[in-house]
Amino acid sequence: VYAGGDDIFVVGRWDKVIDFAADVQKAFKEYCQSELKDETLSISGGVAIVNKKFPIAKAAELSGDAEDAAKKYRKEKNAFNMFGESISWNEEFEYVKKYKDQFVSLIDKSGLSRGILHKIMKYAAIVKENKVIEEENRNGNNKRKPDWSYLWHTAYYLTRFMGKEKDNKAVYDFCKDLRDTQLHTPEHYRLMSLAARWAELELREIKNINDKNE
Repeated sequence: VYAGGDDIFVVGRWDKVIDFAADVQKAFKEYCQSELKDETLSISGGVAIVNKKFPIAKAAELSGDAEDAAKKYRKEKNAFNMFGESISWNEEFEYVKKYKDQFVSLIDKSGLSRGILHKIMKYAAIVKENKVIEEENRNGNNKRKPDWSYLWHTAYYLTRFMGKEKDNKAVYDFCKDLRDTQLHTPEHYRLMSLAARWAELELREIKNINDKNE
């Protein structure tokens, strides 16, 4: 609905707005490389997800806050903020999108339990709280101990899930990948939680569309 100078403001269905943002970033990057011969220029953005009755002016303010958070994420100001988390366009966005797509496909078509999304988001919330505890402890504000149980709970949950899905190769291999190569660092938990949240909303959108078509 608005474009001027180097700013763009768009209103639309939440998933289409994210796709639009990715398209803008890709086109901007290609233009800078091919026409300007400059790979240092970048673009940041943010999205606010609200219901259809939410005041548009307030929604614009929230999306502006998300954009500001994205600009502060890295020095190069080449990031996107969605669902309250900032990720770089360079690698993190594609990583999150890749696993979001796998979650959606496996849950929608291959029988992966939707509960895995909530488990990952739950464990990621513990990781986030641990960072708060560690920072407070460094400042001498308290002596709370971080909760490291998410590590063995993750391994146990995925191993148990794999045991139930031995005959479902797609689901088995996906859970093995999460357990053995992905969910090892706090940052991986943060990114995977973002993928899970994205998948949860997309699956809800798919269900709504299917219900309308029935």
